[in-house]
Amino acid sequence: MKRIFRVHFKDNGQDFLTWDIDLDGNVVACKPFQGCLWEKAKVTNVDELEVGGEVRYDMPHMLQYDMAIVHPIEDIEAIELPEGIQSDDQLDAIRTICTDYPEIKKRTVLRPQHDSRRNDAKQWKIAKKTSSPGGGWARFGGEWYYTKEDAEAAIDRIVSDFPDQYEKEA
Repeated sequence: MKRIFRVHFKDNGQDFLTWDIDLDGNVVACKPFQGCLWEKAKVTNVDELEVGGEVRYDMPHMLQYDMAIVHPIEDIEAIELPEGIQSDDQLDAIRTICTDYPEIKKRTVLRPQHDSRRNDAKQWKIAKKTSSPGGGWARFGGEWYYTKEDAEAAIDRIVSDFPDQYEKEA
Protein backbone atom coordinates (compact mmCIF):
# COMPACT_ATOMS: atom_id res chain seq x y z
CA MET A 1 0.00 0.00 0.00
CA LYS A 2 1.12 3.52 -0.76
CA ARG A 3 0.32 6.25 1.77
CA ILE A 4 -0.64 9.81 0.89
CA PHE A 5 -2.01 12.66 2.95
CA ARG A 6 -5.13 14.59 1.93
CA VAL A 7 -4.91 18.15 3.22
CA HIS A 8 -8.23 20.02 3.43
CA PHE A 9 -7.92 23.81 3.23
CA LYS A 10 -10.30 26.35 4.75
CA ASP A 11 -12.79 27.40 2.04
CA ASN A 12 -12.19 31.08 1.28
CA GLY A 13 -13.69 30.85 -2.19
CA GLN A 14 -10.48 29.60 -3.81
CA ASP A 15 -10.56 27.10 -6.70
CA PHE A 16 -8.99 24.23 -4.73
CA LEU A 17 -10.02 22.71 -1.41
CA THR A 18 -7.79 19.64 -1.07
CA TRP A 19 -4.29 18.54 -1.95
CA ASP A 20 -3.12 14.93 -1.89
CA ILE A 21 0.53 14.88 -0.90
CA ASP A 22 2.86 11.86 -1.00
CA LEU A 23 5.47 11.17 1.69
CA ASP A 24 8.12 12.97 -0.39
CA GLY A 25 6.02 16.17 -0.43
CA ASN A 26 4.88 15.94 -4.04
CA VAL A 27 1.34 17.20 -4.67
CA VAL A 28 -0.19 14.25 -6.57
CA ALA A 29 -3.77 15.59 -6.75
CA CYS A 30 -5.57 18.89 -6.29
CA LYS A 31 -9.36 19.11 -6.09
CA PRO A 32 -11.74 20.32 -7.32
CA PHE A 33 -9.86 22.63 -9.72
CA GLN A 34 -6.36 23.85 -10.69
CA GLY A 35 -4.75 20.42 -10.65
CA CYS A 36 -2.77 21.33 -13.77
CA LEU A 37 -0.99 24.03 -11.74
CA TRP A 38 -0.68 22.66 -8.22
CA GLU A 39 0.13 19.03 -9.04
CA LYS A 40 3.64 20.16 -9.90
CA ALA A 41 4.19 21.74 -6.47
CA LYS A 42 6.51 20.30 -3.82
CA VAL A 43 5.49 20.76 -0.18
CA THR A 44 8.56 21.80 1.78
CA ASN A 45 7.14 21.38 5.30
CA VAL A 46 5.44 17.98 4.90
CA ASP A 47 6.73 16.80 8.30
CA GLU A 48 5.27 19.87 10.03
CA LEU A 49 1.74 19.90 8.60
CA GLU A 50 -0.97 20.37 11.24
CA VAL A 51 -4.56 21.54 11.51
CA GLY A 52 -4.60 25.36 11.64
CA GLY A 53 -1.11 25.53 10.15
CA GLU A 54 0.08 26.48 6.71
CA VAL A 55 1.40 24.57 3.73
CA ARG A 56 4.76 25.80 2.46
CA TYR A 57 5.76 24.80 -1.05
CA ASP A 58 7.92 25.58 -4.04
CA MET A 59 7.24 25.19 -7.72
CA PRO A 60 10.42 23.61 -9.12
CA HIS A 61 9.10 23.92 -12.69
CA MET A 62 8.51 27.69 -12.34
CA LEU A 63 9.88 29.36 -9.22
CA GLN A 64 12.85 28.46 -7.09
CA TYR A 65 11.81 29.85 -3.71
CA ASP A 66 9.65 28.84 -0.77
CA MET A 67 6.05 30.15 -0.62
CA ALA A 68 2.99 29.52 1.59
CA ILE A 69 -0.68 28.88 0.85
CA VAL A 70 -2.74 31.60 2.56
CA HIS A 71 -5.63 29.22 3.33
CA PRO A 72 -5.14 27.43 6.68
CA ILE A 73 -5.33 23.66 7.00
CA GLU A 74 -8.75 22.46 8.25
CA ASP A 75 -8.09 18.72 8.31
CA ILE A 76 -5.51 16.10 7.33
CA GLU A 77 -6.40 12.53 6.33
CA ALA A 78 -4.03 9.61 5.82
CA ILE A 79 -5.07 7.57 2.77
CA GLU A 80 -3.80 4.13 1.78
CA LEU A 81 -3.75 3.39 -1.97
CA PRO A 82 -3.56 -0.10 -3.50
CA GLU A 83 -0.27 -1.20 -5.03
CA GLY A 84 0.19 0.08 -8.58
CA ILE A 85 -2.12 3.06 -8.07
CA GLN A 86 -0.21 6.34 -8.11
CA SER A 87 -2.85 8.74 -6.78
CA ASP A 88 -6.37 8.84 -5.42
CA ASP A 89 -7.41 10.54 -8.68
CA GLN A 90 -6.23 7.51 -10.67
CA LEU A 91 -8.23 5.19 -8.41
CA ASP A 92 -11.29 7.49 -8.76
CA ALA A 93 -10.92 7.48 -12.56
CA ILE A 94 -10.87 3.68 -12.66
CA ARG A 95 -13.91 3.52 -10.34
CA THR A 96 -15.76 6.09 -12.47
CA ILE A 97 -15.11 4.17 -15.65
CA CYS A 98 -16.34 1.03 -13.91
CA THR A 99 -19.56 2.54 -12.50
CA ASP A 100 -20.70 5.18 -15.00
CA TYR A 101 -21.79 2.71 -17.67
CA PRO A 102 -24.22 0.22 -16.04
CA GLU A 103 -26.06 -0.17 -19.35
CA ILE A 104 -23.19 -2.29 -20.64
CA LYS A 105 -24.55 -5.85 -20.51
CA LYS A 106 -21.60 -7.73 -21.98
CA ARG A 107 -18.55 -7.87 -19.75
CA THR A 108 -15.54 -5.96 -21.04
CA VAL A 109 -12.38 -8.05 -21.38
CA LEU A 110 -9.23 -6.50 -19.88
CA ARG A 111 -5.58 -7.44 -20.26
CA PRO A 112 -2.15 -5.94 -19.62
CA GLN A 113 -0.59 -4.63 -22.83
CA HIS A 114 3.11 -3.97 -23.38
CA ASP A 115 4.30 -0.65 -24.85
CA SER A 116 7.89 -1.03 -26.06
CA ARG A 117 8.15 2.71 -26.77
CA ARG A 118 8.59 3.34 -23.04
CA ASN A 119 12.17 3.39 -21.75
CA ASP A 120 11.51 2.67 -18.08
CA ALA A 121 10.22 -0.20 -15.93
CA LYS A 122 6.61 0.91 -16.34
CA GLN A 123 5.96 -0.31 -19.89
CA TRP A 124 2.52 -1.84 -19.33
CA LYS A 125 -0.95 -0.35 -19.65
CA ILE A 126 -4.43 -1.75 -19.22
CA ALA A 127 -6.22 -2.49 -22.50
CA LYS A 128 -9.83 -3.43 -23.20
CA LYS A 129 -11.09 -5.55 -26.08
CA THR A 130 -12.95 -3.36 -28.56
CA SER A 131 -16.29 -4.22 -30.12
CA SER A 132 -15.20 -3.24 -33.63
CA PRO A 133 -15.84 -5.88 -36.31
CA GLY A 134 -12.14 -6.46 -36.87
CA GLY A 135 -11.43 -6.81 -33.15
CA GLY A 136 -8.54 -5.08 -31.46
CA TRP A 137 -7.61 -3.48 -28.17
CA ALA A 138 -7.82 0.09 -26.80
CA ARG A 139 -6.35 1.81 -23.76
CA PHE A 140 -8.48 1.55 -20.62
CA GLY A 141 -8.46 3.76 -17.53
CA GLY A 142 -6.31 6.73 -18.48
CA GLU A 143 -2.73 7.49 -19.41
CA TRP A 144 -1.06 5.53 -16.61
CA TYR A 145 1.68 2.98 -17.10
CA TYR A 146 2.52 0.12 -14.77
CA THR A 147 4.97 -2.66 -14.27
CA LYS A 148 3.48 -5.91 -15.63
CA GLU A 149 2.75 -7.14 -12.10
CA ASP A 150 1.01 -3.86 -11.14
CA ALA A 151 -1.09 -3.90 -14.33
CA GLU A 152 -2.20 -7.46 -13.59
CA ALA A 153 -3.00 -6.53 -9.97
CA ALA A 154 -5.02 -3.49 -11.09
CA ILE A 155 -7.01 -5.66 -13.52
CA ASP A 156 -7.63 -8.21 -10.75
CA ARG A 157 -8.98 -5.41 -8.49
CA ILE A 158 -11.27 -4.07 -11.23
CA VAL A 159 -12.63 -7.53 -12.03
CA SER A 160 -13.08 -8.31 -8.32
CA ASP A 161 -14.91 -5.01 -7.64
CA PHE A 162 -17.09 -5.14 -10.79
CA PRO A 163 -17.53 -8.82 -11.79
CA ASP A 164 -20.72 -8.08 -13.75
CA GLN A 165 -18.95 -5.58 -16.00
CA TYR A 166 -15.36 -6.81 -16.44
CA GLU A 167 -13.41 -10.00 -16.94
CA LYS A 168 -9.76 -10.80 -17.34
CA GLU A 169 -8.56 -12.13 -20.68
CA ALA A 170 -8.39 -15.92 -20.57
